[in-house]
This record gives sequence, C-alpha cells and structure tokens, in this order.
Amino acid sequence: MSRNSEDQGRLSGRICVIAGAGGAIAGAVAARLTAEGGRVIGIDRRPLDVPFPVVAADLRSEAETRLAFERIHAESGRIDVLHVNAGPVTPPPAEAGGFSLTLAGVATDKPCP
Repeated sequence: MSRNSEDQGRLSGRICVIAGAGGAIAGAVAARLTAEGGRVIGIDRRPLDVPFPVVAADLRSEAETRLAFERIHAESGRIDVLHVNAGPVTPPPAEAGGFSLTLAGVATDKPCP
C-alpha cells in the first residue's frame, strides 16, 4: 500500500474506531489509520492480540453496542472516524431502536447519550 507524504499525519489526533476489530481487513485498516496519525480503538466480541485498545462488546446487541460507544466517547471525548467491519450475517432480533439505528446514531454528528 503506497502512501503519499501528505497522507501521513492527516488523521493526527483523531479518534478512529473499528467495529469488528479482528481479522485481516480490520488489521489493514488499523495500520493505515495509525500510519496517517489516527488513534485506533477497536470493538470486538472476543479478546484480541492487537497493537491498539479493544473494547469488548457483541455488536449484535443494541445494549452492548451502546455501552461500547458510550465508553469510548467517555474516555476519548469524541469519535472522529468509524469503520464498521462487523455485522451479523443474519439480522439480529428486533430490539428497541434496532441495530442499524444504533450504529447510524453514533456515526452521525449526534453525541453519545
């Protein structure tokens, strides 16, 4: 992957969250975000051996998703970049608000509650 010198540092100081932080795609995204100066925080349902902090949460659960993003927001003050690399193969059971709305609410300019 080639990088322009102008790309290095363009995410300096930005909080970059990777939902579904395990696996090769997430690893490549994390490497790129870090190379561009971002501070990467992962979310995954299992413990991971990766070079960035990971918040444990099963993103199929609206309650766990909300808690994970609230924790990241409380500790980091904001979320600047959200890379969604996770998602159930089949739709999750219906919950108040729904899975899609939970991630969409965090991905927009609405603050975490």
